[in-house]
Amino acid sequence: MALTKGKKGYTIPMDLEALTIGQAQDIYKALAEDEDYRQFLSGAEEEHWSHELLVYARKATRIMAMLAGVDMSAVEFLRDDEVVNIAPQFEFGVLRPLYHFGVYQPKEFEKFEFEGVEYRMPLSINDGFGGVMPMAEVTAEEWAESNDLRIASSNPIEYAHLIVAILCRPEGEKYNERVARERAEQFKQLPCSLAFDVFFLQVCSYEYYSRSYRATFAPPKSGGRGKGGESSFGQWKQRLFFAASDSNGGVLPCELARVKQWSVGEFLELLEYKLEEAENRAK
Repeated sequence: MALTKGKKGYTIPMDLEALTIGQAQDIYKALAEDEDYRQFLSGAEEEHWSHELLVYARKATRIMAMLAGVDMSAVEFLRDDEVVNIAPQFEFGVLRPLYHFGVYQPKEFEKFEFEGVEYRMPLSINDGFGGVMPMAEVTAEEWAESNDLRIASSNPIEYAHLIVAILCRPEGEKYNERVARERAEQFKQLPCSLAFDVFFLQVCSYEYYSRSYRATFAPPKSGGRGKGGESSFGQWKQRLFFAASDSNGGVLPCELARVKQWSVGEFLELLEYKLEEAENRAK
């Protein structure tokens, strides 16, 4: 959609496929302090007065101006009827899906292309029992890194560029943290819809494995808080180290390097065994 002022036009994304990950991150930052509008977008409030809807519509047009990189005066001059005409389209296609996750319908695909390079999505396979095992070939290291980021984030987009860079790589390329962080900055230009597709895949994978590994997925007894009260950012990385530890709790570098390359299923199987063993010793 084009927003115009005088003879100049500005292109505005009107859905998550046109919105980039970087733009979505900017929206979350811009609305971080506006709880009232966020509740409206999430569908938390069912009824609104007409004057409230106009206020919200003007907020939407300001976000549109921000994405277009223009001064707020580009939208402040709009009449109320013009605002009410264009803002709901932007709210419905972009803002509501960002804050009301149930609105977005994730897509299934095996690969995508970005700047002439083909990247593969994490592979899901049949589990042999009539179900689907999501992200079955992800390594223990990729699982730990990507889930720590997902758990630590305040919304699905905060670290999306990093998560996609960890989980989606060219065919045959092994995970490398340095390469992933360098690539992540470029991935801010990817469609926000792709980030949501990866996010939903992560959630499905997490829920799938949590049904099989009770001890591994039990909430931390500390309440999920680390030293100094920070969130459990390192929770899965810490469990990766625990899986590679010896009977005395020491981590052998060679064993850690080996476990990092295991499939997520193998890693969780080992972790479940070690956690249950430690639990029995503590009784």
